[in-house]
Amino acid sequence: MDGVRRNPGNRPKYDIDDEGVMVLYEACKQYKKLLAEDTTQTTNQTNQTNQTNQTNQTNQCLSVEELKMMELIKKEPNISQKELSEILNWTLSNVKYYSSKLQNKEVIKRVGTNRKGHWEVLQ
Repeated sequence: MDGVRRNPGNRPKYDIDDEGVMVLYEACKQYKKLLAEDTTQTTNQTNQTNQTNQTNQTNQCLSVEELKMMELIKKEPNISQKELSEILNWTLSNVKYYSSKLQNKEVIKRVGTNRKGHWEVLQ
């Protein structure tokens, strides 16, 4: 019992049921603090994992055309629809169609006006 510190103020609680006896001790303040920090760290890691999974799921739902367009917008947020059509070798109506689909899926959004605005990739 060298490593065990006794806390004379805390008495154990006993929980007796059909499966046996459980002895419960109240945790010391330092342990509670460490447990709270560990829980916070685990929660943050879980949130990051969930965000990554959501992004991966969204990317899986996008067509090849949508992915190409999204990548170009990531590289050059100020790119115009006309420039996109020239780079992708698409008609302007195709670019408008896919940009509309990406906006409806909340993958990209247009910030500002058509002339002076820019694209933002949301996921």
